[in-house]
Amino acid sequence: MEINPKQNLEHPSLDTESVDFGNGCDPLGPGMAASPAVDAETVRATLSVTDPLEAALSELVRGKDLSDPLVYKETGRQVLHEILTNLFGDSLIQSLDADDLLDTFQGFIQEDPILKDVFQNFLHDLARKDCT
Repeated sequence: MEINPKQNLEHPSLDTESVDFGNGCDPLGPGMAASPAVDAETVRATLSVTDPLEAALSELVRGKDLSDPLVYKETGRQVLHEILTNLFGDSLIQSLDADDLLDTFQGFIQEDPILKDVFQNFLHDLARKDCT
């Protein structure tokens, strides 16, 4: 496609004849086909292999009654600890006062309605992954 400097910049025209859309605009691309249905057990196995953190977090919430406020609070604390340990390493978490750190994060989450809702949904999604 040639660029014409005299062309109106406010309303550029596209020469569709010279643009290669490949595959006749097929969004799947060459040789691509829709994936066959995959059962939940295969997805769960794939997730646990590809994302060990998610597998560990799912294990933490397995079988817990998240509707009980005490269970929810303790489970949330365990999940936060696991995430922070994964991000920053066990030695850093041990060198800090982990209880104060977790209290601070839980405080932020509980004080902000959006964070509270997101974290609650996150825990419930982790719990659901075990049931699918």
